[in-house]
Amino acid sequence: MEKSGINLKQIENSNSILLEKISKNIDCDKNWRCNYISVRSRKPGARAAVVLRATNNKLDLAVKHFIPKQGEVTQAAIREFQLLEQIYSSLSASFKHIIPKPIYATTDAYAAEWVNLPSMKLRLAWARFNSVTRLSCLRAAARALKVIHQAGKQPAIPLELSTYITAARCSAAPDPSWDRNLDHFINILKRFEGVEVPYCRAHGDYSPENILFSPKRTVVIDFAYDATSPIYRDICHFIMYFSVYCNNFVQNAVDTTIDDANHFYEIYSKEDKSLDLDILLINLWATMIIRWGRHEFKYRDPERALHLRLLDRHFAGQLKLNCLRLQEILASS
Repeated sequence: MEKSGINLKQIENSNSILLEKISKNIDCDKNWRCNYISVRSRKPGARAAVVLRATNNKLDLAVKHFIPKQGEVTQAAIREFQLLEQIYSSLSASFKHIIPKPIYATTDAYAAEWVNLPSMKLRLAWARFNSVTRLSCLRAAARALKVIHQAGKQPAIPLELSTYITAARCSAAPDPSWDRNLDHFINILKRFEGVEVPYCRAHGDYSPENILFSPKRTVVIDFAYDATSPIYRDICHFIMYFSVYCNNFVQNAVDTTIDDANHFYEIYSKEDKSLDLDILLINLWATMIIRWGRHEFKYRDPERALHLRLLDRHFAGQLKLNCLRLQEILASS
């Protein structure tokens, strides 16, 4: 049996092995009840993941299975589980609720605590015109990220400018204003050459989709990126998705993005003065200028479905407006 190009029989066999080992390790009921939560579409030559919910009379688990590329040997499940364990063990008892408790792992799957909350992306979709809900989501995301960054804090080192410039050039958008915007971006970026910024163990994909949220609890999931980066990487990635991707389609996101960046800065830096607003805006500009180019190219790809190309055009337009607005702000500062 297959779904979205994934062999579900293979997943069920792997799932049975994992749950049997958990039953022995924790000494609990072997009568598991399982149902599929998500089956990520299998694209040719790409990795995929399947998430199930497994429950018995003692445990309620989320089980994530990794399907490697054809011919690939991967330890993705072990790596993500170990990263989750490291972060979980480094958090104080009062903050352990911020991530799911890791339970057990095999070479191609791992289990963690099931968290029965909607994603922040869904909550924002339900309340796109509700500024109170948006602000509460922003605050929760800033506080959770600050705790995670503190747990994996690294020494400050000079900001690596060449990485941004190379990435921006490689994702150049076929747009008349691209070269002017890129040249101006590089000139402003050079003002920060040699400035030391704090580094940390980055989440790598910190977005509303990977945050489970309610007024009583915020939980961050999908720690698949085990590397150190400037603290700005996660922050700017989140603001971009929060302000542009999760914005409603009839409202221009430009002013919202600047407000969101300022709110996030105020919340995150309330007790930590290592964050600099100008450098945050530079990093946000870099994040958006790179993504703008990627969406422009996707929009012009005739092999993509029409509805996806139209979404790409919308996002590219929103990102372009944000880049130009950030350029104005940084040029006048």
